[in-house]
Amino acid sequence: MNTAVAAQEELTKRPRRRPIDRCSKLSDRIRREETKKIRRILFIVCTFMGVWPQELKDTRKGHVIPAKQMYYYLCRKLTMASERMIGELIDRTHGAVSVGSYAFEDIISLPHEKELKIQMEIVERKFKQSYEIII
Repeated sequence: MNTAVAAQEELTKRPRRRPIDRCSKLSDRIRREETKKIRRILFIVCTFMGVWPQELKDTRKGHVIPAKQMYYYLCRKLTMASERMIGELIDRTHGAVSVGSYAFEDIISLPHEKELKIQMEIVERKFKQSYEIII
């Protein structure tokens, strides 16, 4: 048998890796990393604002809304996660995440809401510090 033909047969026997397989593995790894970041932000926001994560899922009460909006805003600002991923953790749609994060951005830009902006900056700093420790 010709060596070229034998080499060709050997090549056809091996399963070839497709670039899409590597891309899907990479996207899964990125998705896991972003999910970890989202969970960490949720934990820090809930701890700082004095609400339980379950309250963000179950209620629309007034004391929970700033915490929920802060969670949306910080997740969008500090992660590459999609709005769908951010909302899935607390059983909300991507639309709720979008509206809530933009509303929070508008609220903290108001001059009489300096306290909320300072709280958000503290939570952001805590996340960045905790994430540096984890890495």
